[in-house]
Amino acid sequence: MGQCTAYELSTSKPYRVFIVDTPGFDDTRLSDAEVLRRIAYWLAASYREGGRVSGVIFLHTITNTRFLPATSFRALEKMCGPQAFGKVVLVTTMWDRTTNEEGEQVEKELETVHWRKMITGGAGVGRTTRNNPVSAQNIVNYLLEKTDTRPLLIQEEIVEDMLYPSETTAGQFSVKRDRSFTNILADSDSPPAVQVQSITNAGIQLMDGLMVPSACIFLEGKVFLWDVPATLWTGWGTEHFEIFETVVPKPEILILGTGKSIAHVPATLRTYLNQLGIQLDVMDTRNACSTYNLLTEEGRRVAAALLPITPQSWNKVESPR
Repeated sequence: MGQCTAYELSTSKPYRVFIVDTPGFDDTRLSDAEVLRRIAYWLAASYREGGRVSGVIFLHTITNTRFLPATSFRALEKMCGPQAFGKVVLVTTMWDRTTNEEGEQVEKELETVHWRKMITGGAGVGRTTRNNPVSAQNIVNYLLEKTDTRPLLIQEEIVEDMLYPSETTAGQFSVKRDRSFTNILADSDSPPAVQVQSITNAGIQLMDGLMVPSACIFLEGKVFLWDVPATLWTGWGTEHFEIFETVVPKPEILILGTGKSIAHVPATLRTYLNQLGIQLDVMDTRNACSTYNLLTEEGRRVAAALLPITPQSWNKVESPR
């Protein structure tokens, strides 16, 4: 309930096509901030996996003359960003429940007042009724012909800029409206102690300005230097993950960033972590950092073990005797 649900469509395209049903804003059960967070999480995950948003369909019931431009539609604008307005189709529904004259009056107000900015930016407009499934199919076909491969603004902000949902353009808008955009599982309103600001060839830079140049582990709000062999999986063993045996409670998820590109983990290491009750998710380090940011924002018990983009080792210095 209230989740993003994907349904696969049968098309003639040489690739798989899904239509995603998202929760709506002004939901009586969920705050606008929570709705945004769920949509943002799905969009970010899809973007990381190489999925492309061909289009966004915004539905408005033509019989509803109460239009609130400060809620769902404004949130849509902020999530898409001006560069993606051309991916949007603004659709009025339930035309079978009104007269053409009344419906066209509402439609004119929507197009010339409330939707004007997005339409000027390239958004399309459509109509659909329950008794005419062809109209809905035509809207989908129209979007599938779009060749713009650019992501939505909120996808770039979360995945590329590694922002929390509450820090995105849409998130800032929702926070102004709804102060409930907080982590209900956290002990306070403060974000986690460890947050990644950016990742470069020089290392992983944290929000407090600290640059971590080599392998590290984020656990329980702390950063641990991670002494692992320079060559991936050569000489690696369960002893390199023993820190997770001692911590209580254990993280439910360990995100393993394997450097510039993703590398499959040996079965022995995955089995070892699973026996500790820890789910292992493996991805390249850039995506690992943004996923870690997102999951900590949700209040999940998550840890990260990260290898740098450019392989480096910690310099070991012998203590003087």
